[in-house]
Amino acid sequence: MVRDFDPADIGATTTETNTRFYINGTRLPVADVDVHIRKEGPLDVTRYVEAKFPSPYAGIDWIEAFNGVDPSEQSSPDVLRLDVKDYITDDYSITFRGVVTGVGSTANGGSRIWKTRAQGPGQLLDKIPASQNYNGADLSLILSDVADRLSEKLPFPVATRSDDVDVQGDPATPLTIPIVADLVNEIGVGQISTRKTFQANKHTLADVVRWARDKAGARIWLEPTPNGVALVGSKNPTADSSHHVAHNLGGDCIIISNDALAELRPINTIVVNGKAARSLAAVGDFEINASRSEFTTVKARHEPLYRRSGGTELRGSTVKQTDAESKTEVENEARSMLKERIDETTAGTIQTLPRSPIVPFDTVEAVPSCQNEVDQEPLTYEVQRVHHHLYANPSPDEQPYYTELNVGLKTDIEDDIEIVDSWEQQA
Repeated sequence: MVRDFDPADIGATTTETNTRFYINGTRLPVADVDVHIRKEGPLDVTRYVEAKFPSPYAGIDWIEAFNGVDPSEQSSPDVLRLDVKDYITDDYSITFRGVVTGVGSTANGGSRIWKTRAQGPGQLLDKIPASQNYNGADLSLILSDVADRLSEKLPFPVATRSDDVDVQGDPATPLTIPIVADLVNEIGVGQISTRKTFQANKHTLADVVRWARDKAGARIWLEPTPNGVALVGSKNPTADSSHHVAHNLGGDCIIISNDALAELRPINTIVVNGKAARSLAAVGDFEINASRSEFTTVKARHEPLYRRSGGTELRGSTVKQTDAESKTEVENEARSMLKERIDETTAGTIQTLPRSPIVPFDTVEAVPSCQNEVDQEPLTYEVQRVHHHLYANPSPDEQPYYTELNVGLKTDIEDDIEIVDSWEQQA
């Protein structure tokens, strides 16, 4: 059931398993693990884990590592950390850190197979009330507020600055995306001019993050670190993320199967209306306050898809309303909304041998067939969901371990999406 696990060798880096599974810092033997990393939920990327493990095993009752088995004695949530081994490099990456939400067992001969599940901290944001008023607030201040509130609910810290992330003892931690302080400097976003009041009986931290990220035209999520999690983000996550090339194109991403197709006619245009109150007027490269009864309308277009459709706008009923008050923020929201709509149009799945660094927003270059003879033009897909299947005893027709990628059309929010028109209308 448990492959190559030596309980006398707990914590040793030489133990060869596909995963390293920790509860409250104690490494446990583990049988089957499913890791889900998705572009959905309260943040732009969320994670959860389901796992099975034996206890007792090798004379040790591993269930004692959990505090939550006896809720009367639990003072804080159980913390699950999972490291996944990369098939190519043999390096382990921290793939998950979160709180245990359930544990139970089923009889299995002389021992028991226990099941546990855990959610990443991003799943908590829509459960924490938000009560705050922002008027010309700085993006870094808004996101730091979110991190502080979230930290109060977690048994580990939420970092917002590079200096707060310690990777000295864990060099395999792949933090390729800037965390909040670096993000703000990188995208040049300071104040968000649109005013917003969040009320605890109506709003949660998830609402705060969505509002701030749309006004900035960014994507925000949490990444696991050696000592907690980091609030990270990017103005252009597709460009900032990793690019993986299939093995039959000379890369090191081993493709098992590929049924992803090219989506021929997805939406390519969106129109977004801003808010009339206290709009900002553009004067050259600057924006100034201008009280008026007009609002800004912006049209955003995915140029490659527009060309592929023969110059035909495919937008249906895509006129959207936003509370953004400045032209720049309406444009940011238009880009953000169009990318989100295109991301929702997924195109199939690609199965690879485990590449633990693969995460949503990464791109994969592959041909529609995984045959060694490349007889078709390669396509570049954007990863929407990642599912690591890591099983000790799979069924006869199933791979013991593989990574399943749910992919869609690659959309670079800056290079592919353009603001093709904007105009003022009377409210």
